[in-house]
Amino acid sequence: MALSKTDKSPINSKGRIIWLDIVKLFAIVLVVYGHCIQQFDGNYLESSLFVAIYSFHMPMFMMLSGYMLDYNKLLNWKGVLAKRLYQLIFPSIFWLTIAYVIKGALDISQLSLSRALWFGLWFLKSLFVCTILLVVPQQIFRHKYISLTISLILSQITVFIPHLWFLQLNVMLPSLMAGMFVKDIFVKSKKQTVIITIVSFIVFLFLLHSFDKDILYPNMFLMLSDNWIDQYYIQLYKLIIGISGGISILGLFKILFESAEIKIIKRLSALGRFTLEIYILQSLILEVLLSHYLEISPDNYGDYIWLIYISLSIIVIAISFCLAKILSRCGLDWTFNFNKIKSLCLKFQ
Repeated sequence: MALSKTDKSPINSKGRIIWLDIVKLFAIVLVVYGHCIQQFDGNYLESSLFVAIYSFHMPMFMMLSGYMLDYNKLLNWKGVLAKRLYQLIFPSIFWLTIAYVIKGALDISQLSLSRALWFGLWFLKSLFVCTILLVVPQQIFRHKYISLTISLILSQITVFIPHLWFLQLNVMLPSLMAGMFVKDIFVKSKKQTVIITIVSFIVFLFLLHSFDKDILYPNMFLMLSDNWIDQYYIQLYKLIIGISGGISILGLFKILFESAEIKIIKRLSALGRFTLEIYILQSLILEVLLSHYLEISPDNYGDYIWLIYISLSIIVIAISFCLAKILSRCGLDWTFNFNKIKSLCLKFQ
């Protein structure tokens, strides 16, 4: 497989693939919905919907990153890492510092600043480290598949490094790679796309039947005990269900929306362009402000609590989107991508 093929699906006026942006929108809805459950339900781990969402939604996000990645461009490792640093790490530090200051002003109990910066917005840091794990072996082993194999092995070794557990690299990097390989399949043949989507969905449903909170959040310290082999099987379980669920969604959305001409679909895809901004801002709006001022008890709403959560998710996403647009118009979009500071500097030279 080439790992650098181009998906020639229909694009919008911004030159973006419509169905991919729809998947990204769906993914960010799942993220915000899951965070709503976490913030307002003390027994969120008992929620079968929460467990089901968390079985695949972040691996799916990483697969999207892999799908859009051109592996050959990683050869320019300095440029790639610099771009990722400005795109992922600096915005993370900037917004986590703002969240820390706001929490301090509201007298909300929180971690120390160093721990907040380390653990907050973990997905962005995970994507950055995944890029490092791809780039370093590629510079040493010029053979594509040897370097990918080394990267994969390194990602699995991280389950024995406590300070890296929160990045879930053993699941995230293979998911990123899966996105790279799935792209080649999707581009090659619609028939193969349908087949791999159906097979992945069957595997996902089969594994989901036994997936529970103990698999979702296992005791990672057992990885350092004599019982590490059994614990590693749990990690493989998480990896397979995450990738199979991610492929199912990507394949389904490509089949349904690749040739979609419905105007509302095209308009909704615009939201998919702002998933990074929404991911960052929802952590401030939902996880800091709304969780502090709102009191939503699942006991008061019974079976209709999901309506409250989905409504709140839509509101949070809408506010985050509007705020991102406002910041962009005010020339502050660089706060989500520090690469844009370079462009601003060039304009004033």
